Amino acid sequence: VQFLDTQYRMHRALTEFSSMEFYGGQLKTAKSLRRDMPKGFPWPIKDYPLCFIHVDGFHESRNVWMSTENEKEAHLIVNIASMLFQQNWRNGRVTIITPYRAQRENIEDKLNSLCGGYHKQCEVIIFSAVRANDMNSIGFLKERPRVNVMLTRPKSGLIVVGNLHTLSKEILWNKWLTHVVVKNKSFVDSRVLEQNTDLNISTK
Repeated sequence: VQFLDTQYRMHRALTEFSSMEFYGGQLKTAKSLRRDMPKGFPWPIKDYPLCFIHVDGFHESRNVWMSTENEKEAHLIVNIASMLFQQNWRNGRVTIITPYRAQRENIEDKLNSLCGGYHKQCEVIIFSAVRANDMNSIGFLKERPRVNVMLTRPKSGLIVVGNLHTLSKEILWNKWLTHVVVKNKSFVDSRVLEQNTDLNISTK
């Protein structure tokens, strides 16, 4: 099987971690590839379309079908999506991903009332990690292939929303958080977004 070592699809910042963690550093980005930063979201670092948003507190819960959801994350994600939609990112270019059915349905209901759509393309991805508990249990998020697919789907930008304390206890996520938050300083506390009225963010 031939390994294609050069990718022509994603912003180069989006390939760095997956190249190191899953492909032994062999996955490269074509020098000719140029992708603009997605507008509408306050990226913490210039020319770095990758961000982790920490949602403090243990807000996960289970519905009657025993699927996990996180209401605070859902509200935040819908508001972020709204910001992107206002900057012409509608038209199927924003994708929201979560590994839990209850969270997906929660977000879909909110989006349908907000903007009439739940888009499935992969220009910008907003990922809801959902898990936030004092047992450091992350369920599906331990699955390396699933995480790799999520990290490598977006073309232009990736926003991960989750609980830093819970996710950092798992080896793979600790590595990713170290890469994004510690090395590249691309971190936002959701409470800061809530307080900035210019961003129209509310998680209440």
